[in-house]
Amino acid sequence: MHIITRSPFDSRGTPMSVAGGTRSLFQVEARQAGVVGTRLGWKLSGQYFRANDFGFVDPEEQASRGAALAAGALADTLLIGRRDSVIERVAGEARVDFMIGHETTLIGSAGVNDALNNVYITVFGAAQVHGWRYQYAQLRLVRPNTFAQVYYDGSDAGETYMLNTGQHLVDRSRMVVGQFQDVLHPAGWETVTWGVDAQRTDPRTGGTIFGRYEQNDLTDEAGAYLHSETRLAGAELVGALRVDYHNRVSGVALSPRAALVVHPAPEQTLRLTYNRAFSTPSSYDLFLDLLYAAGLPVSGTGLTLPFPVRAMGVPQQGFTFRRDSGGALGGLCMHSPFAPASLGGPAQSLPADATLLWASVVDTLKQFGVDLSGVPAPTSAQVASTLGRLDLRSQTFHPASASDVTDLPPLGDNITNSLELGYQGIIAQRLAAEVDVYHSWYHGFTAEYVATPNVFFDGPSLRAYLQNVGGLSAVQAAQLAALASSVPLGPVPP
Repeated sequence: MHIITRSPFDSRGTPMSVAGGTRSLFQVEARQAGVVGTRLGWKLSGQYFRANDFGFVDPEEQASRGAALAAGALADTLLIGRRDSVIERVAGEARVDFMIGHETTLIGSAGVNDALNNVYITVFGAAQVHGWRYQYAQLRLVRPNTFAQVYYDGSDAGETYMLNTGQHLVDRSRMVVGQFQDVLHPAGWETVTWGVDAQRTDPRTGGTIFGRYEQNDLTDEAGAYLHSETRLAGAELVGALRVDYHNRVSGVALSPRAALVVHPAPEQTLRLTYNRAFSTPSSYDLFLDLLYAAGLPVSGTGLTLPFPVRAMGVPQQGFTFRRDSGGALGGLCMHSPFAPASLGGPAQSLPADATLLWASVVDTLKQFGVDLSGVPAPTSAQVASTLGRLDLRSQTFHPASASDVTDLPPLGDNITNSLELGYQGIIAQRLAAEVDVYHSWYHGFTAEYVATPNVFFDGPSLRAYLQNVGGLSAVQAAQLAALASSVPLGPVPP
């Protein structure tokens, strides 16, 4: 998106505005523009805004805050759940226009926007913004048929932190873009527009947002396009082709466009258009590695298990799950924080078999005054294992099967194709009518979901084992099986 503001040559002077309202709203804007001689113009502008947003108490944040305080955190320094609903921001820009001849203008501008305080909503929870600064600089050359520009964007997250985890966010990312466009008129009935552009995105998040990908998250993109408009007797023919390259996506993206516009009468237009557009994966899609929750609460038990929940992008090679363990759940493998040293510890890849961690379950149940140390460890033939997939909203697990665990291919371009037939005109000099029929189809869009299921004990077979082998009564076996089978034992990671 290219935002064009007024030239200082066309808007000299000092406009200023002050606004106020309920919720302690206060805003002031000012702008000063002038010229030096006949070729140099300058402009300074600024804005300050402050207001009290409608407050909100997030129950999940407060639950996490209460758990942290109970674990010994200090209320004065704990960031989890510490919201401030005041919105405060300040912005400023400087611009200089230099006229080169009568048709060419060189324009330079630079500015900064500082979100001093705000609550920003993300798909991973709310963030408390403190001093998130965005700065930019732009140099552009404008002629009647030529446009060129280069610009720089930079970000600094300041003291911003996630409200559900208290984790500070680091964002000192940079982006540099260059663009050139030219318009040619080879004939009175033909107009050709062509151009090239390139950009480099350099995320710098200190490992807080892009985690393990921090040293390998640079993206380069380049594109070129040709656009033709041909005027015929009673019709226009439009055609265009764009070619784009992205260093993190295989191949190149082609975006053709074609349109036929016919005028059956001077005040009527009939058009047939085809367009193919695309969007490339963002840095978040490719490199995200963000802590969503430090632990996983077990519903109804008061326990928080050592399972960090992370939001992950899909890397360039995609995600592949191992299926070579020979276990019952499709040969899938798990990693468990409960794995003892005798099994290789938490870093060891194990068959997705809950019975391997029987000793850890026995130790966990001791916290509830239940002693199963006299019950022999079951085998996978005696007690089955199941999979459950976490629902982030309810923080509960839904049943899943081994066939639900699918490899994720590398991300590609999201492509939209559209075909449209339209009519617009004035009928009998009294009625204006417009009719459009269009069809669009899409390819490559991906959904956000929990990709890594967790391994659990199968409740019915565990209940039968506790009753038949462990000698427990039917009621005791049912209660303990329900409790033990609710504890996730190890995720199945790619």
